Amino acid sequence: AALSAAVAESAAQAARAAELEGKVSDLEASVASLQADLQAAEAAAQAARAEAHSERAAREQAAAEGDNSAQQAAELQALQQQVAALQAQLSEAQSTAASAASATADK
Repeated sequence: AALSAAVAESAAQAARAAELEGKVSDLEASVASLQADLQAAEAAAQAARAEAHSERAAREQAAAEGDNSAQQAAELQALQQQVAALQAQLSEAQSTAASAASATADK
């Protein structure tokens, strides 16, 4: 009877061990799945960081080009003002020359 009880106990322990092995196997599969999900999430995060960096670089370039355009516009305006001043000086010189020629002709 003691032997029969020991055999029954051994069979119960073997069944319990098999059940635990199944649970361990399920847990290992879950861990592998979670690791794959984590790697996918890390790859997505890296791609998002790269895209954000690219967008930031594009914004910075656009801002730099905008600054450059503003500078060029300011330089153009300054040149236009210089041209206007020179044209005014030329007109004044022509007027003075015409007056001088008229005065000389009158003499």
